[in-house]
Amino acid sequence: MLVEVGGQCVTVSNRLLDHLTVCKTRELSVTNGGRLHLKANRKLASGGRVTNRELVTVKSVRVDGGVELTDGRVLDKFFHEFLPGDAVTSYGSQGKTVDYVLFSDSPAKPAPPAQQWYVTISRGRRGIRNFTPDKQQLRENVTRSCHRPLAMEFAMGFVPRGRLLLGEAVLV
Repeated sequence: MLVEVGGQCVTVSNRLLDHLTVCKTRELSVTNGGRLHLKANRKLASGGRVTNRELVTVKSVRVDGGVELTDGRVLDKFFHEFLPGDAVTSYGSQGKTVDYVLFSDSPAKPAPPAQQWYVTISRGRRGIRNFTPDKQQLRENVTRSCHRPLAMEFAMGFVPRGRLLLGEAVLV
């Protein structure tokens, strides 16, 4: 594989591809108390580890460019694989728990199907708030099933499943 580094093309062996990170550089303000959404698995120089999709809180930004987290870990100045962590997508929220979920639906992009909708609304401990311009369209979208049959199901005489019906929900 060829990789451009500093304006030059470098050949990288296929066995080293696990050690390559591809990202787009952009400027991001990191402040004390800010939240970050980490986008890489890595052993830190300070001894700890970070995990892809982890949400962390910044304690302070060090003079040397490192970012100290509230849990004591330190991201060195070369750790750049993160995004703002104040909001994450429905897919990015899998496995996370928060106090409140804010869900925004748009006519330009339909709401997720039933299985992903469940993931989204089940993240909040204390509540969820939906923002939608069309309640009826949202109801129709979230009752769609995204089940895709497996090859094994076809081989065993697959019978299509009915629509997944959710209980009546109060949409705000």
